[in-house]
Amino acid sequence: MSQTATVSPPSSRPLSRPEAWRELRTRFRATPAAQPAEDRVVWFDYAKGICITLVVMMHSTLGVGDAMGGEGFMHEVVAFARPFRMPDFFLLSGLFLFRMIDRDWRTYLDRKVVHFGYFYLLWLVILTVVKHGAELGSDPNAWAASFT
Repeated sequence: MSQTATVSPPSSRPLSRPEAWRELRTRFRATPAAQPAEDRVVWFDYAKGICITLVVMMHSTLGVGDAMGGEGFMHEVVAFARPFRMPDFFLLSGLFLFRMIDRDWRTYLDRKVVHFGYFYLLWLVILTVVKHGAELGSDPNAWAASFT
């Protein structure tokens, strides 16, 4: 069975705001190929993956360059991607915000704020232990001061 989505032709009358949002959602979801079960947009996932890869390359390249005391060809790639890697990522992240905004606000807070806040705090503790664990020792006041 082939799934084809039909998009209505634009009408001459102006659309109300809810109708315009509905039309926009229909156009974004209308693709000739069958979509995955989670209704993902493939080009969007690839674009975000490229932006994330550029950020990881930047952190890896600059860290290794500092440790080794030199620069390689990857420094040029990182310098090329510097002006657009983060703006593109944030633009792409906000592109399909309407899918999440229509849901319950508790779901949004759970999936976007609490979820990432938890992993940020977990990573902060791991990095503090690895980088400063030996010098902080067993003094609880020094540990508390290192997080501020």
